[in-house]
Amino acid sequence: MRGIFNIAGLFTLLFCGSLSAFTDPETHQFTFYGVQVEVQAEKKLKSVVFPDKAISYISVARSLNTMHELKLDETIAQLKIAAKQMALDNVGFMQLMKLYSQRCFPAQTINFRKALVWYGLRQNGTDALVAGSTDYFNVFVVMENSPDGGFSLSHQGKKYVSISNDKYTYSLLEVYKLQLLQDSARAPLQLDVFTTPRLGMDIRYQQRKFEYNDHVFTLNTRYNQHLVNYLNDLPSFRIGSYLYTYQPSDDAQYSLDDSLKYWLRGKTYNDQLTFLLALVQSAFPYKADSDYRAREKRNFVEQTLADKFVDCEDKAALFCYLATKYLSADCVLLYSRSQTHVCCAIELPDKAPGYTFRYLGKPYLVCEPAFEGLKPGETELTQDEILRLEVYN
Repeated sequence: MRGIFNIAGLFTLLFCGSLSAFTDPETHQFTFYGVQVEVQAEKKLKSVVFPDKAISYISVARSLNTMHELKLDETIAQLKIAAKQMALDNVGFMQLMKLYSQRCFPAQTINFRKALVWYGLRQNGTDALVAGSTDYFNVFVVMENSPDGGFSLSHQGKKYVSISNDKYTYSLLEVYKLQLLQDSARAPLQLDVFTTPRLGMDIRYQQRKFEYNDHVFTLNTRYNQHLVNYLNDLPSFRIGSYLYTYQPSDDAQYSLDDSLKYWLRGKTYNDQLTFLLALVQSAFPYKADSDYRAREKRNFVEQTLADKFVDCEDKAALFCYLATKYLSADCVLLYSRSQTHVCCAIELPDKAPGYTFRYLGKPYLVCEPAFEGLKPGETELTQDEILRLEVYN
């Protein structure tokens, strides 16, 4: 484990006297992906009754006002310090709030826990709202990176996405225009792709073998299981460049460097490109998510290094990461709706021969990480399908 963050002590140090605001405080402890988090809260918070049935604007507002009067903002301030210590973006802070609500308030209703998450998001500056009907209640947020699953509603010209995958007719919901914290937050949830969270350390090892030009290569990689678990628990995001620009752990990057910098040394650019493509094609076994998972899962690089099987978008994202890191290449992800298939393309210098298509006036070469044996520029897509590709950069 990387370390223990005693947030209550740190909070006292930074904001001397603030903890005295609690009338009857108690300590809440929970583990966040290998990190022990400790905060103070008002003991009476666990006795707040949040409506589970006969839900209305008045009942929700009353419960939230009661939570606010119990100095919930002081507790959230401590959780914000914990998030900063762990270098969490605001998507990670939402996950921190979810785990806090689940592990420290297990006896409370799910609606109480959702309301607690909403309160934390608003305190952290996130554009979030609550909506419900007589028998349903949920939290909705504006997200920069579109997720799969859940459902969305429109409010004041903006799209809000539910924080859970509940199935409900959103047109039946009423948006509760609460005065509490209503004007305090405007930021969307957004991944910080350049900062890896500082979580606990649980380093695992993976060995993969592949053949290239009649030689057998062994790729030894490392990954942080705590980071993998964290990423697995985030919303499943739609295809986008963040799948390969989101930085893996230092251990994962160093383990890739150990082999690839040696293997690529002395090769021409074209040979390096061909080698990286063959590595992703052969060393990472393919299996469609639908064949063995309950739902679609789109991997960041750290998850791909951990998984036994990966599908086409995971391979494409991994190849884009490697081509960007080792070839300083600009890449795009490509989605063929007709074939429900993801591949990618690498930008070529102007006037380079053999490009597949132009995008924004620049030549790109299609690469197929999911199809073993195909060289850069080779694809099973027809010319018409290539022209209809959706580009994600």
